[in-house]
Amino acid sequence: MPRLFLSSRTVRSSQSGGRDSDKFVLVRYNANGTLDTGFGTGGIVTSQFNVFGLAHAAALQTDGKIVVGGETGVDFGQSTFARFSLVRYNADGSLDSSFGTNGLVVTTINNDDVSRAYDLTIQPDGKIVAAGAYESAANTDTMVARYDQNGAPDTNFGSAGIVVTRVGAITSVGETISLQSNGKIVVAGTSYNGVAAVGNDFGVLRLNADSSLDTSFGTNGKILTTVRNANDSVRDSLIQPDGKIVVVGFSQSTSAGFPEDFALVRYLGDPVAARRAPYDFDGDNKTDVGIFRASDSSWWYSRSSDNAFRVYSFGASTDIITPGDFTGDGKSDIALFRPASGEWFIQRSEDNSYFSFPFGQAGDIPAPSDYDGDGKTDAAVFRPSTGTWFILNSLGSGTSIVQFGSSEDKPVAADFDGDGKADIAIFRPSDGSWWYLQSTNSQFKVYRFGVSTDKPVQGDYTGDGKADIAIFRESSGEWFFQRSEDNSYFSVPFGQAGDIPAPGDYDGDGKFDTAVFRPLTANWFIQRSTAGILVTTFGASGDRPIPNAFVP
Repeated sequence: MPRLFLSSRTVRSSQSGGRDSDKFVLVRYNANGTLDTGFGTGGIVTSQFNVFGLAHAAALQTDGKIVVGGETGVDFGQSTFARFSLVRYNADGSLDSSFGTNGLVVTTINNDDVSRAYDLTIQPDGKIVAAGAYESAANTDTMVARYDQNGAPDTNFGSAGIVVTRVGAITSVGETISLQSNGKIVVAGTSYNGVAAVGNDFGVLRLNADSSLDTSFGTNGKILTTVRNANDSVRDSLIQPDGKIVVVGFSQSTSAGFPEDFALVRYLGDPVAARRAPYDFDGDNKTDVGIFRASDSSWWYSRSSDNAFRVYSFGASTDIITPGDFTGDGKSDIALFRPASGEWFIQRSEDNSYFSFPFGQAGDIPAPSDYDGDGKTDAAVFRPSTGTWFILNSLGSGTSIVQFGSSEDKPVAADFDGDGKADIAIFRPSDGSWWYLQSTNSQFKVYRFGVSTDKPVQGDYTGDGKADIAIFRESSGEWFFQRSEDNSYFSVPFGQAGDIPAPGDYDGDGKFDTAVFRPLTANWFIQRSTAGILVTTFGASGDRPIPNAFVP
């Protein structure tokens, strides 16, 4: 896949009295380092905007378009002022005329002030968030702006799409921007607090998704860090998978010559529950091949860690299997729901002892998942007769009762918004619609995807930390996926009529894999996203694959 390199250069121009005119420059290379001749002219694109243009950062959209952030010069009176600017290019390097004005978006707060975009990122919903600096006659402040996909300011963000704030008493600049999985925005840069003996510091701020300062972070959403009593400067930042925030740059020493050294600071962020593979009975973070045999209530699974198999007799032929990590030890527990009495039975993975409890009633559909994000599976049922969910929170906050759905609906709980908590969700066969209630903000989403005979097989197939809407079409053996990143879709043929879908993360790479169990031959066909196709025989005709437990 070609890779993108971004810079700017100065080109002598006859414009404006012969002064130098800076242009945006993009260069794209092939994976082997050669210029990608399918991009621009010989792999290079140069763009002239207004009086000058300086490119500082780039981000790649899921459709292959490239968004570049920087500054362009605008004449006002007798002077030229830099403006916070974004440019979007098509995948071939041509300007995207559907974005702003002929591909360019210029953001102006006041005509005689200066602003620059130093970094940007693309939200999962396609909106663009950029950070930089706003310089007035009095101060230099951090500027954050959010835009819709067409380049128009997002008027639901800040004031007309813009937030201007300061970390430190005197100046602050937003030099790098990152998105947390829960939608919060982290901006880091260099700040000055007015103490000459200390100099510049690392400044970090966090905004909620609605642009308000996150008061749970630092002091009223801001943190000022002195690395050493000289000038510190930020250059980049990232969010670790566990939610911690890493900011990097340099720090000037107070020793002779004031040498500069690497500086890294890590901050506590919002904790993110570890994402574990489902149906993982041996704790190696890979889904295990396994079956439930109703005729003798036996559970059989092959441990992916050593290919050894285990057999346990647990339950009755009329029980509904509900495997999950109810004890929070990182291993799936054998578990079942007894419809006749509304009881749950759990066999602990730690020592194979068991416990039981009543939760539900006849007619309820079990829908266990981790609804509170503590790493433990919570017992839950959906009651079709009233369209009500009952969730027993393992954190000890009692039972949640939520009205969501109707009598025909099928529960399809999963983490669709990427906050580490399962979202209440249903699939409505009559119109092929998916409805889910986001745990991040209690807002619901609705999508139509599939037909009444399709099997819902939701899961994170793209590896972005969010479950994708997905279906398996039994009549043709096809899989259809709606990407959580941008709601585009793709499909793959994998299986045949009569196969039973059994998706899971069989190679432990953080992505769901398509998989089917063929009852006629007891063969498993698994298309692992990293390790390749696996074909194995395990089980017998009449068995139910354990990874099919929550496919309605």
